[in-house]
Amino acid sequence: MPVSGADVTVTCNDISKTTVTNTAGVYLITYTIADCGFNAPVHVVASKDGQTGENDGVTRNDIVTGK
Repeated sequence: MPVSGADVTVTCNDISKTTVTNTAGVYLITYTIADCGFNAPVHVVASKDGQTGENDGVTRNDIVTGK
């Protein structure tokens, strides 16, 4: 179930970044390739109203920006 307004922290290679989910429960965090390369392991923690969830995964490299 999507959660709006949850605090989300993503950690990759000991570099943590934090954001908040939007009204659809979606979040986006970006890293440079130097900081967190393709398919690097990440740890995600989300929390809101005293409840917390966490998961592990890998970075996605199917979104490319710039030319």
